[in-house]
Amino acid sequence: MADHQQRAIGRQLAQAGHERRGRDQRRAGCPDVHELVELADIEQHGSRVVAAQALDASLEREVAPSAGFAGLQYVNAGRVDNNGIEVLLRGTPVKYDKATWDFSFNVSTDNNKVVSLGSVTAQNFVAAGTYVQHHIGYPVGSWFQKKLVSAQLDGSGNATNVMCETASGGTALCSTPGDSMLVYLGRNTPKVDGGFSSTLTLFHNLRLFGQVDFKTGFSKLDGNQRVRCFFFGLCRENYVPQDYDPVLIAGYQDGYPSVLIHDASFAKLRELSLSYRFNRDQLAGIGFLRQFQALSIELIGRNLFTVTPYDSYDPEVGSSGGDVGSAAIARVDGYAYPNFRTFSAGIQVTF
Repeated sequence: MADHQQRAIGRQLAQAGHERRGRDQRRAGCPDVHELVELADIEQHGSRVVAAQALDASLEREVAPSAGFAGLQYVNAGRVDNNGIEVLLRGTPVKYDKATWDFSFNVSTDNNKVVSLGSVTAQNFVAAGTYVQHHIGYPVGSWFQKKLVSAQLDGSGNATNVMCETASGGTALCSTPGDSMLVYLGRNTPKVDGGFSSTLTLFHNLRLFGQVDFKTGFSKLDGNQRVRCFFFGLCRENYVPQDYDPVLIAGYQDGYPSVLIHDASFAKLRELSLSYRFNRDQLAGIGFLRQFQALSIELIGRNLFTVTPYDSYDPEVGSSGGDVGSAAIARVDGYAYPNFRTFSAGIQVTF
């Protein structure tokens, strides 16, 4: 980030203030859909507290098949409350003539809840995609499905006595019909995200930069396993079920997605780079390089290491090719390559 941008951000975060405003936001292509957002926004000493209330909030729901086409439709759906904090810390804890250490840390939280669905439906939720609901009392775009809690395997490896959690907290056979069997399996937008970056400069010319970012408090659907194990039966679990947890086998055999929705929190070493800048005096005695004012050499590695409980390919990839910031309905790991680990080198010269 350019120095003038950093200074501008610093001035904004250091400025204390309190703002409450409303806005009437209309969706392109949906002239009858709008939302009024009431905001309370306080900034003080590098931190920010935000509270928002969306009235007539515009949410997505599935279009009924009888309409003649598939897809999602924006509707005014009552009220959504949201609050969170944003904190940015920057500093230079070490500053000497030949050594400088700069760092930056930021973190933000997001707590949102559907409070009302207005007149959109008589139920307490609207479907917003595969296994996703906007459900009163829960975050926007939450996972809701039957949750497997126990199962047994017979001598042939077939799941029997498959039990699921009920909305009231009890258990019942998973084959029991009705919405009372659909339970909350997690939110699909991060509750906390942030990052840390550090720059160490030695002898004015040698620079080491590192960046780590993290996102926590969200779950995603492993679409790759869903295709391989649910639809085509190509997983080892499909052939030797006795070697695996009966709950997992019951999920694969009977198509219960709770075994595919996992905690996708992660921390990632996003970038590590090392650069050295040769000034004019250093270049003066090196043959043809003396014609340059300066020369910089840089080695860069990206997406080097990920720490996550998510055991599939990448907790950061969405089904539409988007990353972890994708829309809620794209919180599916499938049909896209994981982020590549890359290494690059660069040379920059100044005449």
